[in-house]
Amino acid sequence: MRTNKLIASFTLAFTLMIGSIGLLESNSAQAADVDLPIRYSQNFEDNSLGGWEHTTGTGSMAIVNAPANATEHALQLTANSTNNVFIDQNSPSIKDGEIEFKITPKSTVIREGIIFRYASATSWASMGFDGSGWYWVNAQDQWGEVTKNVGAALQKDVTSTVKVKYEGSKITLYVNGTSYFEGTLANLPTGAGKMGARVFGTSIAAFDDINYANNVSEVSVSGVTLDKESISLAIGESTELVGTVLPANATNKKVTWVSSDTSVATVEIVNGKANVTAIAAGSANITVTTEVGSFTAVSMVTVVAPTSEVLSTTLTAPSTVKYGEEFTVKFGFENVAETVYAQDITIQYNANLMEFVSADSLVNGVAIMETKNSPGSLRLILASQGELHGISGDAEVASLTFKAKQGDQPTSGAITVVKASIGDGNGVETDAATSSVEIAFESVPVELSPDINGDGKVSIGDLAVVAANYGKTNTDSDWNQVKRSDVNGDGKIDINDLALIAQKILE
Repeated sequence: MRTNKLIASFTLAFTLMIGSIGLLESNSAQAADVDLPIRYSQNFEDNSLGGWEHTTGTGSMAIVNAPANATEHALQLTANSTNNVFIDQNSPSIKDGEIEFKITPKSTVIREGIIFRYASATSWASMGFDGSGWYWVNAQDQWGEVTKNVGAALQKDVTSTVKVKYEGSKITLYVNGTSYFEGTLANLPTGAGKMGARVFGTSIAAFDDINYANNVSEVSVSGVTLDKESISLAIGESTELVGTVLPANATNKKVTWVSSDTSVATVEIVNGKANVTAIAAGSANITVTTEVGSFTAVSMVTVVAPTSEVLSTTLTAPSTVKYGEEFTVKFGFENVAETVYAQDITIQYNANLMEFVSADSLVNGVAIMETKNSPGSLRLILASQGELHGISGDAEVASLTFKAKQGDQPTSGAITVVKASIGDGNGVETDAATSSVEIAFESVPVELSPDINGDGKVSIGDLAVVAANYGKTNTDSDWNQVKRSDVNGDGKIDINDLALIAQKILE
């Protein structure tokens, strides 16, 4: 009987001890499962990418209908290269905490997961599913198996809830509420960083209802600033506005953007950045507002209408022409908005200084149909030969050849387009602005006969006549009587003329 009592007492004590151990494990497990305070969340219900940026790879991201509920939204990430990293720049930088998210694989290839402790492109940690199991990965492309338990497997078009807890090197992985891994992963960074997501190879995945939590006290928002207080844009132009939530380590950096007049300027989030587009002339305020504290910053946008470009004619000619020479003037148009198929051009020129020679088209498929010239006035009729040969923008159309008349005094004269009517394919006629070009006319120096006294030879007598008239110019009253001594024809009698006569004497 005593022996039985001892055995019974021992059995009871052992049972109580085992029960106590089980109770301690149960309490420990419950403590580990206590949810941390949520510091930041992202559910994409504003149909915006928010602060998400594509930092590595050549894939893409987009807001789509949530796979589990078509009335809600999710972030879909697509990979078309080896490694694609996407980071939420608005998320707080957390050292120890947890991330819980919904993930729905959308492709047969399932290689995707969450990123945490993102400090830079070379320092981040990831927990992801890769075909048959969960693996840890770091920015140096080191990796290792976490679990291949089939209960933790992700499946195409099936939404799973995943949670990753991390404290120092200790990592815990939950899938749909069940813990599948708890252990130390020494190769993952332990510093603070932002959150993100990763897709690999050719995988496509939708992420939604992302909650970011930790035990560290929340850092309150104190304000927000914009990189531009004012913006000036032409209609159709766009620019980026950068909003900065203060302080830099604020826990919640979510903001909203709004335009005071969307008929003048709009603002939309493109790849996580605010893009402002000018719609019409006027002004509008672009306001950014923080989710926490409702702090605001404003940038005033002024939209100006583009300067209208005037349809005009052009003339291009040499600045200087010598008497008796032919020269070319090119005629054309600037700022032709509607394609031109016919032209009626009237040009005036100084008939005392020049005469018209010919006109040639400079555009393939454009013919000069008629040319009418009377001294001082030229009219050209041009037509395109088919719709492929219309004229638009800026173009030189015709080459006009003139010949300078003879003269002996420097002067100048103008060639002017006095009227230019053009017609488009609908028969609408428009007059282009006129144009003019000024040309300087110069005499050609002519070397006169060195036989100044007309005795049929060049001798000392000729040199004496030139020497007697030395220093006279074409401004002197007796120039007509002495100009034969200007042997080189430069309008003055000087040492050069004496030298020419002396040279001829010795020949």
